[in-house]
Amino acid sequence: SSRPCSKPSRHPKALTMNNLKVSTQLMMLIGVLSVLLVAIGGLGLFGIGQSNDALKAVYADRTVPSAQLGEIRALQLINRMDLNISLVTPTPEKIAEMTAQIEANIVRANKVWADYEATKATPEEERISKAFVESRKQFVQEALLPALAALHANDLTEAKRVVTEKVRPLFTPLAQGIDALVKIQVDEARR
Repeated sequence: SSRPCSKPSRHPKALTMNNLKVSTQLMMLIGVLSVLLVAIGGLGLFGIGQSNDALKAVYADRTVPSAQLGEIRALQLINRMDLNISLVTPTPEKIAEMTAQIEANIVRANKVWADYEATKATPEEERISKAFVESRKQFVQEALLPALAALHANDLTEAKRVVTEKVRPLFTPLAQGIDALVKIQVDEARR
């Protein structure tokens, strides 16, 4: 006697894929694939959201502070250049123009620094920031302001002395502080 290729089911009414119509099988397959597609899409959107949040954090906590530090550094370099321009071209008009710009740059650097301090900082960044604040305070109080006072008094000899003895040496720790803070921004952004 011939035997059928497949074993008969123990439960004659049991639902198996073989007992379903092709259209029903296709509908079930499409349903399962649709659920998988929605799940994968949801995971993708979640991942994109996480990535966007991380990019926003890098922008707010690292890119913006780097730009602020760059602006402070540029303002300090402009101040040094303006002092030298005043000494090379010591006309009353040029001295008035350059000293006004230096005074405005000091105010602008103070504002930019206040904005920088409002950003998220690492413990190392806070430590270096404190040292930078002291270096900058010393640079402004002991170098820029005395040089400005000498220029306002038209005492070019004193202005040259202050530039040589104070501005140049006090700028070095200031520049090193900014460089260290920028390096922290770059290192943290890489993480």
